[in-house]
Amino acid sequence: MTLHLGSSTSEPDLRSAFKDITHAFVNLNSWALGQKAEIYWGIRVFELALEAGVQHYIWSSLDSALKLSGYDEALRCGHYEGKAKVAEWILSQGQEKMAWSVLTTGPYAEMLSETQRPKKYGDGVYVFRAPLEDGAVPYIHLDDLASYAKWLFDHPAESKGLELKVATQHVAWKDLAESFERVTGKKARYENVSLEEYMPKVWKMGDVKLGAEYEGENDETLLTWRENFSAWWRLYQRSAGNKGLLTRDYELLDRILPGRVKSIQEWMVKVGYTGDENKRLLNNGGEGSLPTELGPESKEKHLA
Repeated sequence: MTLHLGSSTSEPDLRSAFKDITHAFVNLNSWALGQKAEIYWGIRVFELALEAGVQHYIWSSLDSALKLSGYDEALRCGHYEGKAKVAEWILSQGQEKMAWSVLTTGPYAEMLSETQRPKKYGDGVYVFRAPLEDGAVPYIHLDDLASYAKWLFDHPAESKGLELKVATQHVAWKDLAESFERVTGKKARYENVSLEEYMPKVWKMGDVKLGAEYEGENDETLLTWRENFSAWWRLYQRSAGNKGLLTRDYELLDRILPGRVKSIQEWMVKVGYTGDENKRLLNNGGEGSLPTELGPESKEKHLA
């Protein structure tokens, strides 16, 4: 696999990156681009890949909570909507010149070692605090995310034209704290907090707009971090038990990846989760990470 440095908003860089590439996994930086630019470049990158002769193209997407909710503005999460709108466009395209698939993901389980890790209080109790209420987060383990991408490439007869929505488990944070206690033997609890408390007005990133570096701070179409992530938590408040807003077909995922991690507790055991920051987990890739081997007989060139 070859590292190609360039910009996802530069046609010359993209044309160079796609040269002699047969398979491409594409994931754009939503936070840097903003929703408006991601929609344009998400479509344009697809067109350039097709023009370059890519054989199988995977778009890394997220759910449109806005559409699923019947267009409830309180659920308009910019970095989800940009990817979802591109996915909807891709799903309307033919397969004649380039096979394509959509891999719809969600929050990484590995975030529990970073921005969502618990805080240890003076009494030794680890506290998981979030404005989740009784909702649930459909976390995905990064290793399994890579394996789902590999499956899409390895099974074109089944994956062409497919939107595969993946997750490890819909995790309620009360269950998260209980799993943590069972695995580590440490005391833990979940504390629900309000969005106002979780993201106060003095939050240093609160009024920065996602995509401002690309579109400019005066672009009124962009959401602030506070607006964006308030919607982000609301969509999971409404996704409890795999019966709400965001759902996954776990039977299908079991068939595709029988050895997948099936619960957040199993994930904790696998990675040796302690509740403390774990640099090894944080450096384990990101959305769209792929294994270095795509199959024992694979000799194609790939772009991820």
